[in-house]
Amino acid sequence: MGTHASEKASLLAENDLEQGVEQMNGTWKTSGRAVGLTLAAIGVVSLLGVASHAGVSPLASLGGPAMPRSSGLGRHHHRQHRHAVQTVPWIASSGETSLPPADDSNLASTNPSQHTTTSSVQVPKMKIPVYIMGDGKIDTEDYGTRTRTVEYLVDQCKSYTGMSHDDIKEVVHVQDSIYPARWPETLDMAIDAVHAITTDTDDLEQIQWFAPVLEAKRRSSHACDFDFCTHLAHHIGCLLTHTIIWNRALDAGHHHFVVWETDAFKLNSVSPLDYNNLADYTPEDADLIWIKPDSEDSGQFMKRFKSNAAGTWPSDSALPTVYNNQNYVYLYKFNKRCAWAGSPSYMMTKRGAEKIIKHIQETKEVDMIDAWLSQNCMRRCSDPKRCMNLNCYVAQTNPIPKEVMGGYVPEWYDDAHGPDVQEVDPSIVEELDHDHDKYNKLACNRHGSTFGGWAPTGVPSESGKVKEITDCVLRPWTDHHMNFCDKHFPADWNEISMLGMGGAALGHHESHNIAMQRLLERDSAALAKERAAEGAGAN
Repeated sequence: MGTHASEKASLLAENDLEQGVEQMNGTWKTSGRAVGLTLAAIGVVSLLGVASHAGVSPLASLGGPAMPRSSGLGRHHHRQHRHAVQTVPWIASSGETSLPPADDSNLASTNPSQHTTTSSVQVPKMKIPVYIMGDGKIDTEDYGTRTRTVEYLVDQCKSYTGMSHDDIKEVVHVQDSIYPARWPETLDMAIDAVHAITTDTDDLEQIQWFAPVLEAKRRSSHACDFDFCTHLAHHIGCLLTHTIIWNRALDAGHHHFVVWETDAFKLNSVSPLDYNNLADYTPEDADLIWIKPDSEDSGQFMKRFKSNAAGTWPSDSALPTVYNNQNYVYLYKFNKRCAWAGSPSYMMTKRGAEKIIKHIQETKEVDMIDAWLSQNCMRRCSDPKRCMNLNCYVAQTNPIPKEVMGGYVPEWYDDAHGPDVQEVDPSIVEELDHDHDKYNKLACNRHGSTFGGWAPTGVPSESGKVKEITDCVLRPWTDHHMNFCDKHFPADWNEISMLGMGGAALGHHESHNIAMQRLLERDSAALAKERAAEGAGAN
């Protein structure tokens, strides 16, 4: 069971404005490292105040004093106040702007086909904060989408929970995205993002995905105009924006928080009206809960709980008709998924964010946000430098079809009505976490199953047995004709690799070693061929 509601309420009642925007004598005085926008007062959005970057702008004086080093997890607690921002929606810093002000009536009238502003549905006030990222530059398509996403969330809070403006500003937060293609315009934010992990330049140079920030800072153009940066600009910016949000949430003391990318209102598998219960019903060991629509197997089904959101989904949701007729939210383990793309929405815990940041600091390893996180949900090994061993889950309002599921499926799984909470015996979940063969065979023996197979791989230990999971085979039967029903897993990676791999990327250490081995084999073969040709010529 997750943190109790009263405990979460106490945590979330702490003043979020310490790391965002403090209202002082009619002006918004910026403080902390909150980069982007924090809701100040809301109609559609009555006014959004822009939170500046903490400390002296890294670009204001490239030769200026270094920012203080961090103790702990790299979240800096120096609180240097920068320029105050008046309560008007004009450009405040680095070309970023607040959303245009609007009165309460605009919320009700904006695209009425997509909004429901009167309802008999009433649920408890939302306590889980949501951080919405997106373009802060007015008149861009992404800015408009972000505005729509904010409107959707505010409307849900107002219409179905009766939350006041003050209530809403505690849980709705907006974060400007970092666009390397626009450096130096958003380079200050990028520097803040990497400094939130560490201010040690030598460490940052070793983190492949952070080093471009330092390189751009050094260049006279301060631009992302070199190969690695230009080729991966979108992914670098996405990663840095997510890390900013993790640190904002940690600074605010949130035990659970939700991250939405720009268009998350269309890509949510769980309504924000169910976030309180999702946090409560997720196990205490949770690091990450994906809340992105999906219809494939990811791990053992665990439980379902009554949804508060039936009939409240807007018409531009992922599956509005389906969602509006569902009575439950379904929770699954997320540790048996080979290949996962996209991170439009997820819930993260304090322990998860701290674990991820610590891993980056200690291993200097990070990658594309979605593939990297999902890979580390699956990987299991004893070396913390190779595996984060993240405890991950996925929640769906539209249940995964039982025909494609592995493991155990209870008889009540697809009953439309039942108790408010139903769960699989935890001992079954625990057993199937580790018994990969049984997880496969239960599906293989189930009549009508179209389960695709779970084929984890690893490197054999000294005993010759494979105990650790470093990767997996994507679509083992359809792509590789592997009879996963009778094979023992985890399998020897060296053996399985002959079939051709697909799915989650290998970790840095494995991919480096394998790449080096393949280069040696190629060079050896080329050398042998060359010597054979020389010998033939001599004869």
